[in-house]
Amino acid sequence: MSSTTPPERTSRARRPGRRGGALAVAGLVLLASCALAVWSAPAHAAALPDQLLAVGGAPGGSLPDGAVVTAVAAEPGTGRVLALTTSGDVYAVDGEGVALVAQTSGADPVALAAAGRGAGWVVGAGGAVEPFGGAPAMGRLDGPLNARVVGVEPTPGRDGLWLVAGDGGVFGLGAAPFHGSTGHLRLNAPIVDLVATPTGHGYWLVAVDGGVFAFGDARFLGSMGGVKLNGPIVAAAAADTGTGYWMVGADGGVFSFGDAGFRGAAVEAIAGWRRDGRDPRVVGVAPAPSGGYTLAVHMGPPPSPIAHLDPERIATFDALAVCESQSRWDAATGNGYWGGLQFRLGTWRSAGGVGRPDQATREEQIAVADRVQLRDGWGAWPACSRRLGLR
Repeated sequence: MSSTTPPERTSRARRPGRRGGALAVAGLVLLASCALAVWSAPAHAAALPDQLLAVGGAPGGSLPDGAVVTAVAAEPGTGRVLALTTSGDVYAVDGEGVALVAQTSGADPVALAAAGRGAGWVVGAGGAVEPFGGAPAMGRLDGPLNARVVGVEPTPGRDGLWLVAGDGGVFGLGAAPFHGSTGHLRLNAPIVDLVATPTGHGYWLVAVDGGVFAFGDARFLGSMGGVKLNGPIVAAAAADTGTGYWMVGADGGVFSFGDAGFRGAAVEAIAGWRRDGRDPRVVGVAPAPSGGYTLAVHMGPPPSPIAHLDPERIATFDALAVCESQSRWDAATGNGYWGGLQFRLGTWRSAGGVGRPDQATREEQIAVADRVQLRDGWGAWPACSRRLGLR
């Protein structure tokens, strides 16, 4: 449970970390002399799967469609990275691809700790701890918490777990010793992660504003507290030496302290996806034996193909669909016209439509109709456009 013992060192002294600039060339982002492979998404593309971006020789790949990544962890002894999804599934990624290794109950999963060889623990926001792959049971937190659990870290021997809550409360399970917490302090920003030293005799707490609090044998090496950030800090990881750490921002920024080497960032990759209308954000980081790290990116929903249209214009096409098909966007009556706006296949395809109109979404049909109207005028729907007074 949280202690009232004040921390030995806090984030009052600050030193900015290093952050990468980038040059994007044909979908390849080059950062600080290292390569980070990403994809250039076409305009109005379908949903992209969540990504595990490889930086500095770390493993990476794409998660299956529909999998929403919420946390990642380095798997000891294998060089793999485990990724936790919001449904409780756990995937492993290495140089050969991505594979499902466990399916847990998915009780609001927020954090992941790896034990090795496909084993580990999934932690829920309420303090539930679910082992998988043969990892030993560690128990759970009893009673209501003052704040949601936001992170977990295993002990070096994998015989205990530290859980940390957003208010900085630290909870030790199994053989994890308590070294202190910020649960009794009034924080400038919530805690987002706990990172342990290799000895297990200390840990750092990292806040959303980049503040760092050190306990036990963890040395304070700097923070981003007080520095204006382009995105909130979402996760942290420690270097194997115990004298360095990284923190990462939702915008893809990477900040390194001590002897944690800066190997690149994902700022330009994230910015490129945002320019395409997506809403990507980094949600986690896992260190690699190479000295690099894997950045977990939740891609967000795909861009709407009609996001650029005025709401009144969209409403006009909705009214047109009422007249043409009684708003049956999947209309396929065999009369030679298809979809909610009753396209002929030739018209549909000449304006960039793919497949058949009745198999497209409402938004896709309106996007094609917009192009048809700009090219051919409202006369492309002669009867209904007159009825609606469009011409």
